[in-house]
Amino acid sequence: MSAGKQPIYQSQIRGADGKNRGIKIGGGDGSATGSGPIIRKEGYADLADTAVTLSLAQHFGVLTGTPGAGRAYTTLTGAQISAAYPELEVGDTWQLTIINKAAATHAITLTAGASGVTVRGGGVAAATKKIFTVLKTGANTYLFA
Repeated sequence: MSAGKQPIYQSQIRGADGKNRGIKIGGGDGSATGSGPIIRKEGYADLADTAVTLSLAQHFGVLTGTPGAGRAYTTLTGAQISAAYPELEVGDTWQLTIINKAAATHAITLTAGASGVTVRGGGVAAATKKIFTVLKTGANTYLFA
């Protein structure tokens, strides 16, 4: 890859028609776009021991954390997700996995952004993982369940 060219990561999306298709989820340099080749890869992030608002790319793939206390991972708003990924259609789905690496006690809770996102069963207990299926339910609206 030439200097300055960052790969564009891609995640698997299941369309409303049941067919799989890819979606660009961001450049390897952390930007929302990239200039290099497309690489089919699920996102992965090991998050700091703090409450966080997820980046755009962190809404796809696998997140891990080792919380020293209960932590909230907050989604962006539905409008922010839709603006970044206008190719998403109503009925499209993808998966987000959260792995809680704490040995005991401390939960990670996926919480909804200010508007346009609903989270069902957002708690991820210590030493467990949870796979959320994300569904685009309407214009600027998403269900994480």
